[in-house]
Amino acid sequence: MKKVQECGEPDLVAPEVKFRLPPVKSLVPIIDKMKTMGDTLLVIANNNGDVCFQVDADMVSIKTFFKGLGVGDRQENQEEVTIISKMSIKKFSNVLQCKTLNAMYMLGCIVTDQAFVMYVKLREGRGTLTFYIPLLASD
Repeated sequence: MKKVQECGEPDLVAPEVKFRLPPVKSLVPIIDKMKTMGDTLLVIANNNGDVCFQVDADMVSIKTFFKGLGVGDRQENQEEVTIISKMSIKKFSNVLQCKTLNAMYMLGCIVTDQAFVMYVKLREGRGTLTFYIPLLASD
């Protein structure tokens, strides 16, 4: 059995896209409804702060769009980068259960072909929680 000291954070490259997640009170009901439609969630985001959550079923595709979720680190002359990440909707939904912590904000980061990383900034200087959701291979 591994000791806690031997377990570390995953070794990931810098994320291609970072964005603030929408308010968790708004996002949880949307993801819960999408969860009844399929097992896979697509998160399509760009470095302008535009984010789309999508689930596909046999006869329907559901998309929810959010704009203005950027974190302000995009350079003025930097070209737009759009990343599509595919993950288990159940794992994403489980991470959203941190809503009970009453976080100040949540930040989503996409590392292409590796992980969706979610940072949850807690209130009153209590720290930050980091969640890693592995990405699924694209079809």
